[in-house]
Order: sequence, then C-alpha cells, then structure tokens
Amino acid sequence: MITFLDEVVADILTRVSINELKDCTIILPSRRAGLHLKKSFSKKINQTFLLPKITTVNDFIYGFSSFTLVSNFEAQLELYSSYCKIKKDPEPLDSFIQLAPMILNDFNLIDKHLLNNNEFIFDLNSISEIDNWSLSEKELTKSQLDYVEFWKHLGALYKQFHEDLQGKGLATEGAIYKTVSKEINTKIDHSTVFFVGLNALSTAEEKIINSFINKGNSQIYFDGDSFYCLDKNHEAGFFFRKSPIYKKTKLNELFTQKKKEITIYSAKNDVEQVQTIAKILEKNKQNINSCAVYLINEKLINPLIQNIPNKLEKLNITMGYPIVNSYCYAFLSIVLSLFDNNKSNELWNKNKLHYQFVEELFTFPFVKKAINQTLSQTKFWKNKLSKNIKYIQPSELTKEFPNLTPILSFLELKEIHNAQQFLEKLEGFIEKISTQIESKIEKECISNMLLELTKLHKFIKNHHLKDKISSSIIVRVVKGKWSSLTTPFYGEPLAGVQIMGFLESRSLDFEHIILSSCNEAYLPGSEQDQSLIPNDLKKHYKIPGVYEKDAMYSYYFYRSIQRAKKIDIIYSTDSSSKLNSAEPSRFIHQIEKELCGNKNLIIKRNTFNFEYNKLKENSIIQDEFSKKQILALFDRGLSASSIKKYLDCPLDFYYKYILKIKEKEIVEETIENSTWGSILHLTLKRLFENRTTISVAVINELRKKYLAILHEEFILKFPDLRFKDGENSLLYHQAIKCLELFLDNEEKNIVSDGKYTILGVEKKMYHELKINHNNKNINVNIKGDIDRIDQTSKGIRIVDYKSGFLTDKDTKMKNFDAFSTKKYCLQLMLYAYLYHKNHNQTNLKSSIISLKNPKANFLNLSINGSNTIDENILFEFEDYLTEFAIGLMDDHIEYKHNEKHKYCMIC
Repeated sequence: MITFLDEVVADILTRVSINELKDCTIILPSRRAGLHLKKSFSKKINQTFLLPKITTVNDFIYGFSSFTLVSNFEAQLELYSSYCKIKKDPEPLDSFIQLAPMILNDFNLIDKHLLNNNEFIFDLNSISEIDNWSLSEKELTKSQLDYVEFWKHLGALYKQFHEDLQGKGLATEGAIYKTVSKEINTKIDHSTVFFVGLNALSTAEEKIINSFINKGNSQIYFDGDSFYCLDKNHEAGFFFRKSPIYKKTKLNELFTQKKKEITIYSAKNDVEQVQTIAKILEKNKQNINSCAVYLINEKLINPLIQNIPNKLEKLNITMGYPIVNSYCYAFLSIVLSLFDNNKSNELWNKNKLHYQFVEELFTFPFVKKAINQTLSQTKFWKNKLSKNIKYIQPSELTKEFPNLTPILSFLELKEIHNAQQFLEKLEGFIEKISTQIESKIEKECISNMLLELTKLHKFIKNHHLKDKISSSIIVRVVKGKWSSLTTPFYGEPLAGVQIMGFLESRSLDFEHIILSSCNEAYLPGSEQDQSLIPNDLKKHYKIPGVYEKDAMYSYYFYRSIQRAKKIDIIYSTDSSSKLNSAEPSRFIHQIEKELCGNKNLIIKRNTFNFEYNKLKENSIIQDEFSKKQILALFDRGLSASSIKKYLDCPLDFYYKYILKIKEKEIVEETIENSTWGSILHLTLKRLFENRTTISVAVINELRKKYLAILHEEFILKFPDLRFKDGENSLLYHQAIKCLELFLDNEEKNIVSDGKYTILGVEKKMYHELKINHNNKNINVNIKGDIDRIDQTSKGIRIVDYKSGFLTDKDTKMKNFDAFSTKKYCLQLMLYAYLYHKNHNQTNLKSSIISLKNPKANFLNLSINGSNTIDENILFEFEDYLTEFAIGLMDDHIEYKHNEKHKYCMIC
C-alpha cells in the first residue's frame, strides 16, 4: 500500500535533490513516525544517501531557545518559591503542590496561545469575584476571601514565576514556545523544513511554522481526507478548518474512493477483547506485514501478551512494558501509600496497620515465599479475623513472621520526615527488596525505578527548598515518575504485527488495523478538563477545552482508518471498570450512520463466542460420600436454613452441607446486616432472660437497661469502638431507635391484651423424626433456635425477631409448596412444629417481630387465611419433612444449580 509517509517522501523528492536531503529537516508528530519515514525513503531511493534531520515538533522548537526546559517537579517547586515571594502567609508546600500542576498547565496554555497574560488573568479574576459575589451576604466568609485573594495573586505569580525561572536559565514548555515564536523570524536560515502530519497546533506553533512557510522553501503536509475536513460539522476536521496554514494542503478522498471492510466486535470484558484480537490475528496470520493493533486502553498490554497466537512469527510491541504493571511497582506503591498524607490516615491508626493493607502486602510472591504459606492459612490471621481486629501492631507481624523482617523494614520510614533521609532509607529498602526478586523483567523494572529515585535524590539534595519537602510530597512525586516508566520489548520495528498505543498511530498507515477499547470512556475519553480556567473563558480566548480534545481524538480515529483496507473495531460491554466503560464510542455510531450509504464500504457487526463466557453446567450426582454426609447432617440436625438452602439451590446446599465449604471470613469495617441483627438478638435475650411475667412496669425497667446492654454487646463485637464513627455510627443509633420502638410496641400490646408470661428465651429445640428409606429406619434430628416463647390470655406465641424490614406478605402462604419462595414461613412453621413435639401443644401462633418495621407489630404466620397452627397443619408439616428427608437420600438425586437463584460465591 502507499502510505501517507510514502506520499510525503515522493513529494519531497520533487522539491529537493537526493544530495540536498541532508540539509533538510523533517518535523513529525512522534519519534515512531520517524522510523517509518526512513523506511519510506529507503524504498524510494535506490542508492546510498544521507538522511535529512528527522525530529519532533517539540524538539525542533526547543532547538531555537536559549533556555533549558524545566522538569515538572522542579517547576512545581519554583512556582511555590515564587508564590512565597508575593504572599505574606503562604500555605505549606504540601497543600500548594496539589494545585501546582493545574496552575502550571494553565500558564502553559496562556503562553502557547500567545495571550496577553495581564488581560487574560484580569478576566479570570473578575469571574472568580462574580462567583463569590452574594446579594444575601453583606460580607464574604474567610474561605471566600482566601479564594478571591488567591486569584488576585495569580497575575503577580505568573510574572514572578517566569522571571525566577529565566534567572536560572530555565523555562516551561509554554514559555519556550512563546519566546521562540517572537524571535523566530531572526533565527530562520535558508534551510528547508518539511512539517509532516501535524494537527491541533497551538497559536505559537502555527506562528513558528507559518514563518518558515513564508520564507518560500518550506512545506507543510496535512494527513486528512475531504470526507471530514470539508464537512463544517465534522469534528475530525475542526483543526484543519480552523488553521489558515493548511489552506494550500492537498486532501485525499480515501473514504469515498477506496474499498474498506469495517467489522465492529462487541466483547463482554477486557479479557474477551484480547481474545478477540488473538482470534483476528490467528485468522489473518497469512497477511500480517501491514497490520497494527492499537491499544487505546494501554493496560491491555499484559493480557494481550499472554494471548498472542504462538504461530505469529513476527511481532513488535512499540510501547514497552509499563512498569505500573509489574508487581514490584504494585508492592512499592502500596508501601508508599503509608507515607502519603492523602491516604495514610486510612492505613494507619496509632502506629497500627490496617488489616486490608496487611492482607494486600501478603499477596506478593516474595512475601508469600518468605512465610511459605498464604496469610489466610496462618493461625495468627485466623485469630485476628475471628476477633474482628481492624488494626494490626507491626511488632506482631515481625514476631510471628521473623523471615519478613527485611521486607517489613519499610516501617522505619514512618519516623522519618526529612526528604533526604527518607530517600536514602527508601533506596536502601528497595535494594533489599531487589535481592528477593527472581523474575528477570521484574529485576529490570525495579532497577529502573531505583535509577529514577537516585536522580530525584540528587536533585533534592541541592535544592533550596529541600527542608520544606515532606515525605508525603516525595511519595507522590516518586509514584508519578515511576508510573511513566517502561521497559522496552525487543522486536522487529518494521515487520510483522505492530502493537502500539493509539497516539503512536499518528502519520502511520497499515492495510489492516485492529482498534481495541473503543468505548466512550477511552475514545474520546471521559476525564475532566484539569484546568482552573472556565470553559466560557476558554472559548472567548480560543483556548482548547473539552470540545477540542474530542475533536483531536476524532481526527486520530478517522485518520487511522482512512487508508486501511480492513478495520476491526472492538469495544467492551463491561461497565465495572469506569464511567461510560460499557458505552460504545460515539465514533462507532458515527461511522455506521455517516458511511452506511458508501458503496465502497462494508460495515458489519460480529462477535466471537468464547467457552468461558458461559458458566459450565455443574451438577453432581448422589454417591456414597454424599449419602454419608447427608446421614451426618441428619445426626447434627436439619434446620430451617438447611432446608431452605436446598430449596433455593441444590448445588449451593451441596457445597455448604456436604462439602462443608465455608464463606471467607472478613473483618467488618462497616457493620454487616447479620452482625447488626445478631447484636440486637443478644441484647433482647439479655433483657428478657430470667424473667417470667412481663408487665408495663417491667417494660419501663427494661427501658432503663437496654442502652447499657446494647452498648456492651457492640463493644464485645467491636472493642476498638468503630461503631461510633461514620456509617457505623448511624447503624448504632438505628439499633437504639429500633429497640426503643420495640419496647413502645410491647407496652401498647400489654395495655390492650394484658400481661404475658415468658416460657423461653433463645430456646434450642430438637425432635427426632423417624423415616424409612429402602427398608432402613433412619433417625432425622430436626432443630431450631427460637428467639422467644410466651403465653398471653389468647394462647401460646412463638416469636422470631428479624432485623430486616418485613411486612405481612412475608408471612402469608397458601400451602407448603410456597416454602421455596417464603423462607420466613418455613422457619415459623418449623418452630411451631418443634414446640408442638416438645410440649404436645396445638393451636399455636408463630410470629415475626420486624425490628425495622415497628408499625407491623406481630406478623403472624398465615396459611390459607388462618393464623392458628392447628393439629392438621402440624401433621401435614411432619409429612412434608418426612418426604423432604427421604428425598435427600434418593440414589438418583442431582445437585444442580437452580437457574432462578443467584450464583453463590463458589459457583
């Protein structure tokens, strides 16, 4: 195929001779494009020649400046230093540095777009004053006054900052662009410059380029198509139509004249996206020399590497292995979070470590290797979970796991507040960790991280603000620097499948392209504009904002597909990762609507079916082992919950009662519903046990005691008093209110119906049911824990407390077939049956008191309209239990998932 760069080379060779090439300069949007440009020259020229100078637009402009580009962190420190000169009582560096990146970004915008900074900042100040102007208040609050004062200082800060930098021979990118644009006419010589594939240029860039073009021996090449460039409503051509420097450039008509096949794939998640890429590559492996995979979400690089077809002979990954994907980075990142003021309060509590931090720490391979088991298997951790301990003493960890002492030495950083000492200690810690790592790629990653840390240490050592730099600032800067590091892959850069980031695609063309993560969250992206400048002010001064960012990505998308013959677009339908992550990119909808009438284009939708998308139909046939476990269950006792578990899902029943798999035990940061209910049950037990007759006087006595008892129960469960903070505090006070209303209801009932007698509290009851299976007599124990049994003038009541919100619908049913959906009915019926068998009583009432629905009062079990459980119902229920127990012993029983029921943790 003839690429854009091939066309550019052909045109350049009509303007200059081969011998003159060495005196030319070619400006490209990326270094990656430079490699492909050299290939285009080598294809076109069949002799030895000297290449022109090939560079990026940034490096080209820097070359005309006498100033050195300041690094991000140094710029932030210098900005604070300038701020201290103009502000009497400046806030601490820790606070200021969080806002510094936005201020620097906006200063760059002002400079790159050659704005009158005094006029612009005056308008910005005026807007901030209007925002804080109030008709209803005579005076502004202190926070509003501080806010207005900050904006008033912005103009002075801009001037002071640039003066301070220039005094050191430094400048920001925007300042370099601004000064070069002013001086460029005096610096241009007679050399020829070709500007290739540039888009979304700033005012300064346009002025610089225009100065070269006006000299008559330079040329600009725009890589665009008339389809979107000449359509005044199409955002992909926004920058072409906006900029006068493109007026004389030639446009192609590739969308209307060239044949294309566009296939749009939906994938259920990121794993399926990379599987789809692998399938496409496998299917087209005969034609891979002009194929590129664009990873719009670059985090897919790891799973993609794992899924690349083995038969793919030639492959090149241009983007490198991101260090943020290494477990070394993950480990050091969570360790450093302990010393970041923005996060440390969540991880520390009086020098104790949060349990989740400890759990995460122990997931790393070299930590698990040191203790030779997983943390969850240790008695130490099981004990912590059983006691619901939220914060762990570090000394306990080193005592329990002495082999971890070198790894846990990061705890020494806690006491260091000096930046230099912190960095020295951190370097030493990372060197220790590097000896624990065996993976070659992980060793290379940690080596690069350590090198970056050493550079930062040298810089801070000589900086005049070194005493004001806290360990928290160091942590944020270090993590920021590490996050941009990559470890290069080795591959053939000009042959086979090219895997690259989306921005690397600029000026490059391939016959077959595969675009992944084409979701609204990534293309054009849903991130907020990180700027202090309001959008209306940006529009007034023609500074790029959200629309311009969308237009830029629109151009990248349409440009990337304009020369391709085969285009595969993949998007995910998984909404779990981020906002709009399940929404197909707007550009997918656009091409389907805009290009549908084009005869040269085929647009279709497709999807691959992967086996793992469907949960395997898991069913287990009854065998001798399961029957033995059923008999053991009969011996321990069938409860309402075990019966209900089988009715809900036989497979879930099998896992819980046959295999006895327990749910993972966790520490409750937020009080679980079950724990909250358990505390209320224990409180009510203590209130009513050892009492006989309950009168109004007794209720009044209980009112004086319930608060202290409830508080004691909360302390027993949460000795660290976490129930007094945040969401837990709301649950604690809700428990108080529920008990208060419960006692009010009890008093009303006594007034209307008279006193009642307590017959039992938290009463455990059993009954041995005899069944016959295959001519064998089997004893089945039926068991239940009844919250309260009492007797009123109207008869015996069986009472079950529920901490949820229930209504009379939950306790009504027509017959026993409803047990599969009416779990409370099953429980109430079983309790009545047990009481009947133990006390030979009939005509019972079995009721629920819903503690969260005090208006409901007693919710009586109602069977076919009757609230009384008579002898006939009790006989029928015994038949039901007998049939159920015999059914569990059936040789042909199949433990299979119930499709109407939710999948459990194990499924």
